[in-house]
Amino acid sequence: MTVPERTRTLRWIVIALGIFIFVWLGREDSDVLGVTVLGCFASLLSITLWVNHHFGGQQFKLRTIQLALPLLGLAIGLGTSFITVALMTFKNVRHAHAFPDYPWKLIDEIIARAPIWGLAGVLFGVALGLSWQAFNLNQPIQSDP
Repeated sequence: MTVPERTRTLRWIVIALGIFIFVWLGREDSDVLGVTVLGCFASLLSITLWVNHHFGGQQFKLRTIQLALPLLGLAIGLGTSFITVALMTFKNVRHAHAFPDYPWKLIDEIIARAPIWGLAGVLFGVALGLSWQAFNLNQPIQSDP
């Protein structure tokens, strides 16, 4: 499998995410689900950009991909927690209310969930690797040289 190189579409997705975050920061809301989904998407996009930058255009065997997917899932899971905390904190600082949109206890709880989200990312990576192998049964798995 060849890792795709960075495209203009990916660049436009980054720009759209930046615009969406800018609009989201101006709204008065304290919805935890929305900021968490935004943090997850930003984490996924960050890892995608990193992989494309460092490995774009390179070919890898299925076994290598199966070993890398849990690690990438871990990075996405942990990144989701920390990017969500950063977005919540930035919104609190930007709005500067006497009672913040996201209380500090809630932000602390998001940080406390980072290991669980990391584990969920690892398990998702394992599931994705096994599913990938199941759909490519006609191709034998070769060991890396």
